[in-house]
Amino acid sequence: MYELSVHKECSVEDMERLGWGEGGNAWGWRRHLMAWEEESVRECSALLNNVILQENIQDYWRWLLDLIQGYLVHGTYRFLTSVAGPTVVSDCKDV
Repeated sequence: MYELSVHKECSVEDMERLGWGEGGNAWGWRRHLMAWEEESVRECSALLNNVILQENIQDYWRWLLDLIQGYLVHGTYRFLTSVAGPTVVSDCKDV
């Protein structure tokens, strides 16, 4: 979807301001979308629906597999190829 977007340089704040709800102006495309692409946009819009951006709060990424060192390729590879198989854990909380 990124390849089709006309807003490739927009920040998350800009996208929110344009409106990332379904039918919002943040969703601008270089061509008409196919049905499966439209479904992807609906799914993305639904995920963003509960996101509330707060001024004066610093954003940061948090890598749950290694909270101390953060993201490492070899750590991710080890996780994905482990005998037990990957388990996804969500740390999202509604505020």
